[in-house]
Amino acid sequence: MPSSEYHHLIQQFHFYHQHQADWEDFQKLQFLNQLEEEACHFFLVVEKKRREITENGEKIKLLQEELHQIACFIDQLFQLFIDLDKNREQEIFEEEKAKIIEHFLMLGSSRMKILIEENCLKIFKPDDQVGNNFKRAGNAPMEEFGFSNRGQASIRAVASYLVSQELNLNFVPHTTVVTYKGERGSLQEWIKGIPLIEKKLEKLSDIFLSRLIKDHTLPELREAVARDATGREFWNSSEYGLILKPPLRHEKGNLHVFKNSIPISDTKAQVFFMMRKIELAEKKVTRIINPDFSLPTLQKGFLDAQAFDFIVGQVDRHIGNILIKDQEVLFLLDHDYTFPEKFKELDEVTKKALALRSALTELPPLLDKKTAHHIMNFQVEKFYEQFLSLGLTHEELESCKSRLALLKKHIHQLSCDKKIIDVWTYETYQKLIRGRKNEEGLLIHNNYISKFLEEQRQRQFILSLIQKKEKEWKASVAAQRSMV
Repeated sequence: MPSSEYHHLIQQFHFYHQHQADWEDFQKLQFLNQLEEEACHFFLVVEKKRREITENGEKIKLLQEELHQIACFIDQLFQLFIDLDKNREQEIFEEEKAKIIEHFLMLGSSRMKILIEENCLKIFKPDDQVGNNFKRAGNAPMEEFGFSNRGQASIRAVASYLVSQELNLNFVPHTTVVTYKGERGSLQEWIKGIPLIEKKLEKLSDIFLSRLIKDHTLPELREAVARDATGREFWNSSEYGLILKPPLRHEKGNLHVFKNSIPISDTKAQVFFMMRKIELAEKKVTRIINPDFSLPTLQKGFLDAQAFDFIVGQVDRHIGNILIKDQEVLFLLDHDYTFPEKFKELDEVTKKALALRSALTELPPLLDKKTAHHIMNFQVEKFYEQFLSLGLTHEELESCKSRLALLKKHIHQLSCDKKIIDVWTYETYQKLIRGRKNEEGLLIHNNYISKFLEEQRQRQFILSLIQKKEKEWKASVAAQRSMV
């Protein structure tokens, strides 16, 4: 006979169906989330009782039947979440008076949303998520740069976009500050380009899991993972993630698991693991893009990007936030960490902090003639009041002025050395990829092209080794199975 706790769950389920027509979506989500939490808690209680009983076969059978009933109940709730997700795709972005449809997709490691506004795809990134990423990272170099307003990344993104436009570079997509569903953040035009490196989560098999951690049996491993499924440290979060099935929402490369907009609790995570609704996955590099960096447009683009990044104080540029469109057009993304307060010059302290972020520590060795002209005519003062009204501080703007002055002095020297380029050729490309070594024999990169070329060579080598090992392992498993 079903227990009183199970009867309570069924009563609540009927209550939901009787009243849900009068509720807003967020009320439905809250109710279902609480009901699912109770069901998962009850599932764990019954499962614990079943494990504690070793002799009474009849009682074990009854508990197993009850576990099956609760699992079916949780499956029904899961389906309701899916139906709600489909309904929410039709919501209207009333606050901005625009017709926006939300697609519950996860990008990168943030709670970004893909929106459609006037038939144009845009990305919404909430400020509080960027602030949380900053705190989770615990990144000392970021502290050294003196970032204030960590939870206001949108103002930095918009300021970077405006500087890009003023310099006539146009490789930062159109960006604005908006408030969406009570969250402030940046809204940026979606660019259909190709990142220099692509990663995706691939499910790890039980066989591979047992080989991965030999000290754990599979049930213990699943329980350990489940306890950490809400975002605390677990192994290496840059290499492993969790997938929720069906994938309503998940953060790639991070251990936060979301169902709709609600993070999953420890209790739910454990039950979902037992029901195989959450699976451990490995984040793999699946494709490395090798554009022809010798193309004149890419030579100019990457050197322009280096100068631009120095002006705005970008300390988080990497191959994952650069897009190539049509093989030769460059776009720059992710300007959450720009306009730092304490990045004024390239002294030894700053260079050390930049090196820890794998950022360039030198100014561009060559520069396009038109870009140089625009930079020499650029004045931060023109945007002073606008940037202050956005939320940047006087100290952050003064640091920007200092960097700009240093870059202008460098451009003057480039002009004297005849390193301002009218036409980009294979000869200029050869100069960019030569590089130089420091006293320790390490290669020092003074431009993005040489830096990214080396990174891609290293990643390609590692990827080929991994693929070789996987091929050998699969062949070994296949041979063992054929012998059974």
